[in-house]
Amino acid sequence: MKKTSVILFAAALAGVTVFEGCKKYEEGPGLSFRSREERVANTWEVEKVYEGGVEVANPEGTVTFDKDGGFSATYTSFGISITLNGTWQLVNDDEDIEVKVTSNGITNTTVAKILKLKEKELWVKDLGDTNDPADDVETHYKPAN
Repeated sequence: MKKTSVILFAAALAGVTVFEGCKKYEEGPGLSFRSREERVANTWEVEKVYEGGVEVANPEGTVTFDKDGGFSATYTSFGISITLNGTWQLVNDDEDIEVKVTSNGITNTTVAKILKLKEKELWVKDLGDTNDPADDVETHYKPAN
């Protein structure tokens, strides 16, 4: 009986180790039955924003990642409603999300590191153009209602 318990414990430990090794993003999940693209494809609203690790006021608006790679964002700034349209894709071995938005003939590309990607949570970190962590912007999204 003791030998069986040891074998079961070893098998369970090996299983946990294998699944932890599959963890793609810092904050999880360790395992998902939905593809990464399916989990990103949603309409999201900002839940929290951190700049340099400090929580700041949340902007109002939504971002939508379509299943076909379309992207749109609608937000209000100084009482003016702004809508941006473009495309998105997972890049760098699906560790980052790239968004391209064209406005007035100019295309801007933003790449953010995915920290957490669950069906009801998306956390990304824009590392900015410098190596200074104070420039990092981390945004936590939740599904829009």
